[in-house]
Amino acid sequence: ALNVDKLDAENIGAIFPNPVNNIIHFPVNLNSSGDLSFKIYDLYGKLVLEREDYFSKGNHMILIPAELSNGQYILSVEQGDKRIGTQNFTVIK
Repeated sequence: ALNVDKLDAENIGAIFPNPVNNIIHFPVNLNSSGDLSFKIYDLYGKLVLEREDYFSKGNHMILIPAELSNGQYILSVEQGDKRIGTQNFTVIK
């Protein structure tokens, strides 16, 4: 059964494949259009990759090249000053 409340909420879905080889894929559901910021941190909290782009309202599949060394990372997705979600992932090349 579909969880209607969840569909109405802005969120990011699970990163796949995880571990990541060369491209990070994840779905994003937006209630409003605007610039999205994608920030990737290492486990020490250091920002290692940042992308920003404009997205319209609705569902999107985001693809980010994983220009990262092997290891564990945290993805944070923000719209303005609001964090939409975070995901942990591993890069193995």
